[in-house]
Amino acid sequence: HREQSIIYHQETKMKKRFVHKPSVVDCTLQSAPTLNTPFETLSFPLKLHKMLEDATAKGFDHVISFSSDGQCFHVKNRERFVEDVMPKYFRMKQFASFHRQLNFYGFERINRGSDKSSFYHDMFRRGEKRLLFQMKRKRQKTPGSHHPNFEEDKLVALKALHAIQQNP
Repeated sequence: HREQSIIYHQETKMKKRFVHKPSVVDCTLQSAPTLNTPFETLSFPLKLHKMLEDATAKGFDHVISFSSDGQCFHVKNRERFVEDVMPKYFRMKQFASFHRQLNFYGFERINRGSDKSSFYHDMFRRGEKRLLFQMKRKRQKTPGSHHPNFEEDKLVALKALHAIQQNP
């Protein structure tokens, strides 16, 4: 029985060794998901790009669209975007959630000039889907991780709370 178990484990290890794992080299347009796949399987940048392409084709470019040079995009009517457009492309119901995703992917809000209030990213341009595969989502910070003494402060607070509970 022990020999059979060893053989089984060796066979499964061999199978695992030959499973193809996609590499960065595989991330070409040919191996990338097509935009005909269900939206749940697409990344946020791909969904966003598809939505902006559809804006002109489907007639909602008065709500959201790429800038004239295609380097950034602008939400022109936030209310219509949240109620009519966003639910068709994303599983979120609030603009704040959409904005948060933009931040996670490194989009920057333009605060000056003719494109004021637009969103920009180096790898997000009209007609250049191949660049989208270079975009990476930033990880969420853990609560308080921005504070250098977070753990120490948390311990002091817990001790104080314990002392208060002991001596009401």
